[in-house]
Amino acid sequence: MKIVPNQLTAKLIACIALVSLIGLGSQTIADSKTLPYFSKGSAQILPVPSALELPEGFVECDDLDLPEPPLGLPLGTVAAVDEGCATYLGNYQSAMELDQIAISLNEVVFYGPTIITGARGDQLVSLLNVVLTVNPDGTTGDIVGTYTVMGGTGRWAGACGEGLVIGSADLLAGSFDYITSGSIERVKRKSRRDR
Repeated sequence: MKIVPNQLTAKLIACIALVSLIGLGSQTIADSKTLPYFSKGSAQILPVPSALELPEGFVECDDLDLPEPPLGLPLGTVAAVDEGCATYLGNYQSAMELDQIAISLNEVVFYGPTIITGARGDQLVSLLNVVLTVNPDGTTGDIVGTYTVMGGTGRWAGACGEGLVIGSADLLAGSFDYITSGSIERVKRKSRRDR
């Protein structure tokens, strides 16, 4: 099944509508530590990889369980920049540094960190682990995988979470479109009354 951007938008809207129907309204979300998370974005591979560093003030998730990188033929590292819109982050920009690992003749795993900067400047750091399956035409591909929240800064300091990533890639342009669906668990901070 090939996923195109219009299908991605429809799937994102359906996911958000489903969450609303289940009853995760603003009152429930405000009282909860675990928040539903959805995003839609587009990324562009950069010509030269750059070294990502954890942001200043980064606090790691206390219950971090990262997936191991897959076995396969290492193909090098690529960098990408990204922008999109996500629940609780608003419009965001991110930077990625991804190892490429060939696991078959038409499948490449992209595995590595993503640093997402939300509209308010708070940052969320996650590990991306996705498989790109090249379509028979050799110019496009489908992306399926997961993300694992590793922590963050500001309101996302110590955050945990995980979710799914699906999308499509234009191999000639070096770009891909995707949506994510999952959850983020924020660290509950003491209120002024509790201090």
